Amino acid sequence: DILLIKLAYNSGLRREELTNLRVSDILINERALIVRKGKGMKDRTVPLPSGIVSLLQEHIEGINPDNSVFNLKPAAISDKIRRIAKNAGVKIHAHSLRHGYATRLLEKGANIKAVQELLGHSRIGTTEAYLSLLPRHLRETVDLLEVTEKEMEGKQTTVLEQSSVQEQLQQQAIVIVEAVRKPSWEDTVETLAGEYYSHFVVINEGHGPAIEIEMALLDNRQEWLDTHRETVLRVHESLEFRPMLHRPEGSYYILCQYKQFASDTWGQTWLPF
Repeated sequence: DILLIKLAYNSGLRREELTNLRVSDILINERALIVRKGKGMKDRTVPLPSGIVSLLQEHIEGINPDNSVFNLKPAAISDKIRRIAKNAGVKIHAHSLRHGYATRLLEKGANIKAVQELLGHSRIGTTEAYLSLLPRHLRETVDLLEVTEKEMEGKQTTVLEQSSVQEQLQQQAIVIVEAVRKPSWEDTVETLAGEYYSHFVVINEGHGPAIEIEMALLDNRQEWLDTHRETVLRVHESLEFRPMLHRPEGSYYILCQYKQFASDTWGQTWLPF
């Protein structure tokens, strides 16, 4: 159970990706795993911190390579994480762990484009190409987590103590960004290529308010093209962001920066399109 949480928190895998994970997808020597048929039916390779690799190696030893690592359906994963969190006295869900993974990397100075790749916005080809498609900048990005793992070494912890990392999320805001598709009858000739959106919605799905919210439309050079600011976003509240979307074809993404209430901790959420 703790391995499931640790892996989700240190890889950013979605519930479905954890379900689809096979023993043969764990690359022990390369300190990485293969995500097959992620969102959009895309495959990707995700580097792992060495501490997680050691736990996985022990867990899968002697198991058939074709077997599931956890043998759990997505709903069962959510239930298990919710139950562990309840026993630990914290309020988190599966997406909280994915969010925490991305946020820690960004707070430690990781390149936002590298984090996007780690979260599933890059495509890989054949099995033979997996290792060659493990770019150095992704390895350096995930190695930022090693400090956190080393700080925990040598500590004799209970299940509650092992869940202490999640306790930090108990009263925090968790802000997500969703795209709203334009009605089919609207003219979409000059809108951004690939997807046709009318606006975006920022939602606080956490357990505490977010303050000093700043939403922005960025291009692939990370230049800010349009922005909108709000003072506070309370729990379960939402905000609309309507940037000007009549722009040349290319890669764009929505970035939302926000501050946790009563602290100096900043969070970031983004939506590539």
